[in-house]
Amino acid sequence: APRVRALAFFALGQCAMSRGDQHGYERAIELFTKVRDEFPDSEVRVAAESGRADLTRCMPGQPAPSKPAPDSDGQTFSVADYKGRVVMFEFWSFKRPACIDAIPSRAALLQELSKKPFSMVGVNFDNLKPDEYRVQAAKAGIRWRSALVYYDHAVMDGWEVRRSPTTILIDKKGIICGRDLPWNEMVALAKLLVDEAE
Repeated sequence: APRVRALAFFALGQCAMSRGDQHGYERAIELFTKVRDEFPDSEVRVAAESGRADLTRCMPGQPAPSKPAPDSDGQTFSVADYKGRVVMFEFWSFKRPACIDAIPSRAALLQELSKKPFSMVGVNFDNLKPDEYRVQAAKAGIRWRSALVYYDHAVMDGWEVRRSPTTILIDKKGIICGRDLPWNEMVALAKLLVDEAE
């Protein structure tokens, strides 16, 4: 029955979206588009189109959202400040083991590309005070800039963050080029983008 099929495709899209990575979002967009186009009378058509539109805005090929946020030194910055450089932009938390486990690989990449037009920039959403953050960052080996916010801060808008860490590569023009691909693919893409930037 069309109603059941529309609901099934929509549910599959939601499941794919919950993965929070690029491949999951690509599949979710495909399924939400199918609901929109093939089931115009479905009760979930509007929700499917809304989900499709939200995900599409934060996928490769789209301009990176750029809203200002304060860092651990009290300075305000945004993604737009890094135009001309490749940026690895990561949403993360000290409270998530996966984020802590990822720090050495990020630090190694930053060191490897230290003389190139590459920046590692974070958004920490633990709502920490700057002094607290600096102590924890030093202990964890974090040497890159991070915004200090909570989930409801405007800098989170438009990124569709559903996993921690969420890692996004942005090219020198401020265009999203990849998000949450396997780490070896993220590294290869970062190096390619840096070569293009040079």
